[in-house]
Amino acid sequence: MFNNLEPWLNTLTTILVILGSVMVLLLIVDISLVATFKAILSRHNKAMNVMLMTKYDNIKKILDVLSDAEFPIDPKMSEIFLSIDTKMFTYQDTPECKQARDKLTYLRSEVFYLSRKNPSLENNEKYMIAKNNISETDVVYRNTVAMYNADVLGYNYWVRFMPYRWIFLLFKIKVKEII
Repeated sequence: MFNNLEPWLNTLTTILVILGSVMVLLLIVDISLVATFKAILSRHNKAMNVMLMTKYDNIKKILDVLSDAEFPIDPKMSEIFLSIDTKMFTYQDTPECKQARDKLTYLRSEVFYLSRKNPSLENNEKYMIAKNNISETDVVYRNTVAMYNADVLGYNYWVRFMPYRWIFLLFKIKVKEII
């Protein structure tokens, strides 16, 4: 490679250049994969936000149907529903979002329990449509969460990739939590 150097120095220089090139290439791959996973996680986050808002709207529809039918609703359910701040659905990995998701899950369970307890609700078309929408939304949400968690594992792997871990620590890029 370098003709004007001693043969051993020429070999050493060639090895160092090749090793440096491989390290730079690995750094480029690492940074590009972290950026790709970050974009994918952002899309999953938006999808989960949409799913939670849909679930929230369907629970609101069910509570409205129950109110219109003058069905006795536990005041605690109304309080819990009103305490949910939908702005918290924006970032899925925050404790506030987890609390809001838990409230929605509790309300969904209560609404489904009401229909098992009172078969007359099964005849209400609006109630059944909203209930089915919640069930379908839950399935899509669980699938989205599974994909999000898989991508979080990939993101965390590349952020903590041993040769370049120090770069991400230097820029204070943190690993993401699984939902």
